[in-house]
Amino acid sequence: MKSTTTPPQTDHSKITEKSYLTEGEVARRLGMSEKWMQKCRYEGTGIPFYKMGGRIRYAIKDVLTWEAGCRFEPSA
Repeated sequence: MKSTTTPPQTDHSKITEKSYLTEGEVARRLGMSEKWMQKCRYEGTGIPFYKMGGRIRYAIKDVLTWEAGCRFEPSA
């Protein structure tokens, strides 16, 4: 007898159509060029990315996390 189990359900209620940004959108947000984004990707120093059907996409949560990691507190 074959067991039928249901896969765990993912809560998709918080996922929006713009959960991912293009390279150009992220570059504009950061005030950098798309070439800079490409260089960082090549060097492995940039924001984590996804390659979807040959297109580069950045998850908004990854962009926000990366931005937060760039923050420095001035010393007194």
